[in-house]
Amino acid sequence: MADNPPTEREVRTRRPAYRLGIRVRAMRIRARSTTTGRWAFKLTVAVLGGGLVALGLVLVPLPGPGWAIVFGGLAILAVEFVWAQRLLHRARRILATWTAWMRRLPTLLRIAFIVAVLAVLAGAAWQWIQHRYGVQTAADFWEYITTH
Repeated sequence: MADNPPTEREVRTRRPAYRLGIRVRAMRIRARSTTTGRWAFKLTVAVLGGGLVALGLVLVPLPGPGWAIVFGGLAILAVEFVWAQRLLHRARRILATWTAWMRRLPTLLRIAFIVAVLAVLAGAAWQWIQHRYGVQTAADFWEYITTH
């Protein structure tokens, strides 16, 4: 059975992203065509990727996408640096192994693991609240919220 050709709407919606990809590749080839361009591209990748990795590591203990930002920065670094490619592949393998291990666990054990992780995060959040607002109990915290 032959594949159906894309509809005109599919072609129109895909075309801008496709053109952007071609332009990005052409800019990268042009930048790498000279010694100065290679160094400038490598420096840009290093600064941007390193900055994202640093920002992500700062955000890891906070609620939010800390690890996603770290891996995004590592992916940017992997464009130019072999060590970053190896580290990214290793991290992906570890994540795949961990995910497969979690899927093999019984559902009740998975739920217990998730509850334990949430309890650790809640404890960290409570420690932060105690430090930030100087409250020691939930009643003190509620009083602080309602009076300020």
